[in-house]
Amino acid sequence: MLVNLYTFVGSDDDGHFANYFGSAAERDSVIDQAAREAWEDDGDGNYPEGEPEFAWSIVAMRRGETYGVDTVTMDVQPVVPRDAVAAARAAVEALRFARDCLKVAEAYRTRKRVVDALSSAKGAVRNAELKASRDREFEAATQRHDALVSQAHAARVADFRCLKAEGKI
Repeated sequence: MLVNLYTFVGSDDDGHFANYFGSAAERDSVIDQAAREAWEDDGDGNYPEGEPEFAWSIVAMRRGETYGVDTVTMDVQPVVPRDAVAAARAAVEALRFARDCLKVAEAYRTRKRVVDALSSAKGAVRNAELKASRDREFEAATQRHDALVSQAHAARVADFRCLKAEGKI
């Protein structure tokens, strides 16, 4: 699956940095925030509103840093989660994406089948969550049981030692 990553990379005296974002707006927001903070620290008058990359370039030049903004297209292979709940949720997201793509492609009969599969996948999420909840409750009950058995055993051992000390055994 091809994914666009929006990068903000640079270097200074301390080393190099690379930040990856899912959208250009998210990247620009981070650049804007960093530039505003640096601009305020330097106390250099009015911040150039609406031009975060320009502001950052001025800050970087003053600091002797280099930086770059780029869009990288990467081929990402999704990994199936090992957790049943996470896997079911991933399936729901994939089916939602397929449904939306098929709507744009005007493949209505296929989209109907995907909508039905999406309904089944939502049921699978509910079932996986219920099973995970039951497993957690069973584990907690098992731990409580083991603690009670351990306490009972300790009490029996203490009683045995008292009876033995009194010469009754």
